[in-house]
Amino acid sequence: TAPTGPANTGVWVRETGTSVLVSENTVSDFSNRGIFLDDNPGMGGGTCTISVEENDVSNGGNTAQGIVVDELNGDGSIFNNTVSLVFRGITVQSTVLDTEVNTIDNNVVFLYPGPTVTLDVAYGVGYFSVEEGRIEGNTVRGNCPFAGGFGPCTTDVAENRAIRGIQLSLTEDILVKSNEAFTAGAGLYIEGSNVRGNALCNVFTDCFAGVVFDDIPTNGFGLPGPALSTEVNQTGFSLAHDNAENQWRSILIPGLVPLRA
Repeated sequence: TAPTGPANTGVWVRETGTSVLVSENTVSDFSNRGIFLDDNPGMGGGTCTISVEENDVSNGGNTAQGIVVDELNGDGSIFNNTVSLVFRGITVQSTVLDTEVNTIDNNVVFLYPGPTVTLDVAYGVGYFSVEEGRIEGNTVRGNCPFAGGFGPCTTDVAENRAIRGIQLSLTEDILVKSNEAFTAGAGLYIEGSNVRGNALCNVFTDCFAGVVFDDIPTNGFGLPGPALSTEVNQTGFSLAHDNAENQWRSILIPGLVPLRA
């Protein structure tokens, strides 16, 4: 008898050769991951170039992830995908030294299912232990406030704090630029040591806070580095540099200016 119910993973590519292209697929009704690129190129050594582009990934389970890139040694591009109705939209994690992964022009709708389902946080795009890359031109939309969904997010409660548009944790040289984050507890959540990164020209709409800095060192994210010139957007406590040109706004409540940081 054939199994019934949702697949665990829609597309899974593991330990392949020098290049991977995952393009123009429609993936839905999965319980764990829509598209999963895992440990490429694998034990054969060398490097692998990946491209995940123009896929439609939707209708995952309550704790499912849309696109996941894990343990890549090489370069990667996640471009122009539509990811909707998932717990976490796009995840890049544990890349090898000097690997660059760019996440560009994706559209993500993500849903936090609540603490009775999971105590983990939800996000649109997340980079964890990644060195080098751009998160640029993406649109991410969360379901904050958790009780009512899709804005306006004006209350600081645990459920809303678990809804994060873009999250960085333990990264280096990540540029977050020209993204739009809607109805999240934090449009951009920066956790721990994230060095030589910056956030420029992003728009945070109907989020409780534009940016949250969580346990970062004083020489962390947003401070000048060799590739950043003077585009500083973070002091010890708040966003500070005019050239960063990030915007905070509310569409649902005219005149409301959300917390910057």
